[in-house]
Amino acid sequence: MLYKITYADGRCHNYAHSRNDLLEWLELLKEEAITEIKKIAKNGKTEIVTDRYVRKEPKQPVFHKI
Repeated sequence: MLYKITYADGRCHNYAHSRNDLLEWLELLKEEAITEIKKIAKNGKTEIVTDRYVRKEPKQPVFHKI
């Protein structure tokens, strides 16, 4: 299994050759904004798996003046 990690608003990318390798890359890139992570199967099929590995920033509550 191959993973393509895209970051820096799509300007940079790295490849991980296993899940453990992917987790190591994510640790190294923790200061970067990860744009997308694609899982690439040997038969060429791709699947976007960003939501599984990247924690989204929690949305700040919106307070309205009454």
